[in-house]
Amino acid sequence: MNLFTALHPYYKLTYIKLSWGGAEEKEVEIAAGNLDVKDWHDEANKLIKNTVRSAIPFRRELPY
Repeated sequence: MNLFTALHPYYKLTYIKLSWGGAEEKEVEIAAGNLDVKDWHDEANKLIKNTVRSAIPFRRELPY
């Protein structure tokens, strides 16, 4: 696995936030009565961090 493979998903986080929504859109949806809404930017960020963390087995805690 090279460095570009690990970093590439981070560029997509901005697209996910713009297209699917982030914390601001979640608050708006909750105020409108939709309690099943997700912060998709946060979900994608967690997924990427877990994937990178599992790709580096000797280092479980990442500095961010």
